[in-house]
Amino acid sequence: MDIGGEDFALENGMEPTEETLLMPKQQMIYAARAAGINALGYIASVASFGDLSAFGAWCSARASSASSARAASIPRR
Repeated sequence: MDIGGEDFALENGMEPTEETLLMPKQQMIYAARAAGINALGYIASVASFGDLSAFGAWCSARASSASSARAASIPRR
């Protein structure tokens, strides 16, 4: 399961930033977990993926919380 961050933000009159997409994407993780399926994607917008150095910096800055984020997206068995 995934949420199209850019489409979601556009439909709701928001900028597709990490701050505005955090709550909707967290809700998607909860819904996926409740349904027993995997959640996909990451919190920020994929629109900035073309800037690989910025994307790498974003990933590095969040590496310490990656294990807890993965644990939250793995469905319980």
